[in-house]
Amino acid sequence: PWLRRYALEMESVNDQYLFSLRFATGIFTGSDFGLQPGFWGERLFVVFAMFGSFIFLSTTVSKIVVMFNQMGQGNIEHEELMVQFKDFMSKGGVPFALQQKVRRYLEYQYKARRELQARRFEMLEKLSPWLRKEVTVHINRHVLVLHPFFRDMPHDLLPHACIIAVSVLCAPGDLVLQTGQTQNAMYFVARGKLTITWGSGENRSVHYEVAEMGSDVQAQVMPAPGFLCAHALFKDSWVAPYTVQCTTHVELLKLEKGDLLKLKMEFPKMRAYMEQQAGDSGMLDNSTLMGDGT
Repeated sequence: PWLRRYALEMESVNDQYLFSLRFATGIFTGSDFGLQPGFWGERLFVVFAMFGSFIFLSTTVSKIVVMFNQMGQGNIEHEELMVQFKDFMSKGGVPFALQQKVRRYLEYQYKARRELQARRFEMLEKLSPWLRKEVTVHINRHVLVLHPFFRDMPHDLLPHACIIAVSVLCAPGDLVLQTGQTQNAMYFVARGKLTITWGSGENRSVHYEVAEMGSDVQAQVMPAPGFLCAHALFKDSWVAPYTVQCTTHVELLKLEKGDLLKLKMEFPKMRAYMEQQAGDSGMLDNSTLMGDGT
């Protein structure tokens, strides 16, 4: 009927479509229709279409506003945190170089949270204990198997070792350990680079284990993936002969010797595996991991 009423019957299909499109656009935007309903059916359709378009557009606009507010909220909180740290360090007389290091670390933390690297610890806490364990094992497994002790570990024991590994985020310039420090933990480099400096205070070529197709690499800078301080985990007492410092932002997996001992006491199969490793390669220190745990 509207085609006859507005003398559009002889118009092309494209022109009729444009008239219809303008009418539909007017209904959804609340502007001029260009065409008016001619009988009760068309009027009823227009009424319901206008109500529907109002609800749809209101919901869409509100979602867009909420999305932009959420995007801006993170920036506002970050800027407030930076201002608070700046005031705190200025009043405390913190040297400018140290202030710059703090500022770079906060910027990295903000970027990491946006990329869900730092927030994953918060997200894992929202899972059930078993799901949290499965996700943690999936994340840590490929790092721990760089060392032959964990690579050859029975599959039903490796997940428990993955769970006791604690993730540590470090900023550039942070010291992981110093020369002469008694160490009771092993470190796996999951991301970033470390610099090795020997006790003499001079950089020298250091032979350490970096797992790349099972080969050893000689270098001063240790990139991920890799591990260090393995002797601290497998010997009764180990003193670091070198200093380890973060070159870039680094994520480490820290595995404490005490946690490994607890795992040995909890699972007899782990004790048998350690005894086998000690007999095959002498990797483990008998007084530490093969004893009664006392």
